[in-house]
Amino acid sequence: MNIELNSKIQYLNQLNTLDLENKLKELNTLKNSNFVTINNINLYLTSNTSFQVKEFLFFLKNLSNEFFIVQRNENVEFILLKKDFSQYIEIALSKNSNILPNKSPNSLNLELFFLISYRKGERLGIKFLEKYISLSKNLDIPIILYCEKKLCAYYENLGFKIIKVNLIGDYLMVYNF
Repeated sequence: MNIELNSKIQYLNQLNTLDLENKLKELNTLKNSNFVTINNINLYLTSNTSFQVKEFLFFLKNLSNEFFIVQRNENVEFILLKKDFSQYIEIALSKNSNILPNKSPNSLNLELFFLISYRKGERLGIKFLEKYISLSKNLDIPIILYCEKKLCAYYENLGFKIIKVNLIGDYLMVYNF
């Protein structure tokens, strides 16, 4: 996870140090990706999709004024990049797949893969997590994330609990379980 995390941090740092010409190019690329993603979300919202999936997609759509939203793959996984390049987030709505004990493998989880802020001290992470926690409560779906030990206290202060430690030493934490 450290290699992937470092690459995301490096990407966010690069975005914040681009000259004007390259920043405009990147903004154009992100706007195009965002446009495609929002159109895909609108298509999903008109389809016969479960209530929980629709509410997750509405949540994303409501963030589109603040974030560029880019679908990562064919799954319900998204990159959120704050339009001023101050925050990079990856989230998903996924099936449990035996991640959480005593929970059906077909039940849903909200996942948080990355929550990176370029500008520290502005509570950007907390502000996003408050919205994500509200979604979790409204849908009665837990949030899961893996993090390093040094971040556990941060998440515990928000109500997350440690479930287990994986083979590479990352902590599985959960909210609303």
